[in-house]
Amino acid sequence: VAVNGSSARFEGQVENGTTEFYAVYPFSRALSADASNLYVNLPSDQTPASGTFAEEMNISVAAGHKTPGTPEVSGLLFRNVCGLVYFTVPAHLNAVSEVVFKAENRVLAGKLTIAKSDAQTVTGVSSGSNSVSMTGDFAAGSTFYFVVAPGEVNGFSITVKTRNGATFTNSS
Repeated sequence: VAVNGSSARFEGQVENGTTEFYAVYPFSRALSADASNLYVNLPSDQTPASGTFAEEMNISVAAGHKTPGTPEVSGLLFRNVCGLVYFTVPAHLNAVSEVVFKAENRVLAGKLTIAKSDAQTVTGVSSGSNSVSMTGDFAAGSTFYFVVAPGEVNGFSITVKTRNGATFTNSS
């Protein structure tokens, strides 16, 4: 409803006696919740944004509580739950049209399971993809960020495609 510096005001209807509250930003990424977990969607197709990640891509979760008899919810501190992988387009590649980051050993995007116990730990990824991609305009010499499920990656490749049909892949 209102934002004032580092605080915000939300309004809505909740069941009497509710003491636990969870929030996901952006709301469009929220899927569902159960007694122990929150479920959010991290897309594998992302939009390039020079110097940052795509708008509303880096998922944040907050957990708050309300003391019975009081109107205020406290403790809603948003924390990012994903990781970032950045790359810089080489200055000599001025016609890049797509970049794909692929992990050999794990899922990078899909349905993330976030533990309610701390509202920041991703405990699993399902229905997902082991690669994330960006298609669009990439300015030569600029840096871009993929948003990925957190965790260790042992072996990966980055593939760069140009508008003239050339493909470059670097693996580790």
